Amino acid sequence: MSNQINYKQSRMQGLINRFIKIFGVFIFIVLIPYLFAYFFKEKRPVFDEVELLILISIPTLITIWLVIFNSGKSKVSECEIELSDSGITFNSYGEIKKILWSELLSLKFGYGFTILVIIRGKDDSKIVFDYFAFSKKQRQQIFKMIREKITVFSQI
Repeated sequence: MSNQINYKQSRMQGLINRFIKIFGVFIFIVLIPYLFAYFFKEKRPVFDEVELLILISIPTLITIWLVIFNSGKSKVSECEIELSDSGITFNSYGEIKKILWSELLSLKFGYGFTILVIIRGKDDSKIVFDYFAFSKKQRQQIFKMIREKITVFSQI
């Protein structure tokens, strides 16, 4: 296969991506409500200390678990993408999705707590992953190849 690209998310990139997600959630769920409460002079805090601890500890514990226990032969692929001559295959924690180049419709970006990459195919199929799941260089190569394929197949 002449143009095959295969990227697995590195441990460091996974940590960076999780930090960005946690930060995004913190801003939307914790900081913005606190600012509203402050400006509108609410007497009761939006969250008490226990709720804040739970909000912060759950994603932190999941990250620590993945760093410590997701290794060796039983390691689960957190995020992996393969762009081959036939199409795109995306694997996230063992859930595999595939879109053939001939069925590719679009590459778009969505927004939530973080920036999402949305690759759409025919029959409402789609592959969605976090923008920061891969390094800048990897993203550039992935997006370049997908855009080239969209251009080729939209002209047929």
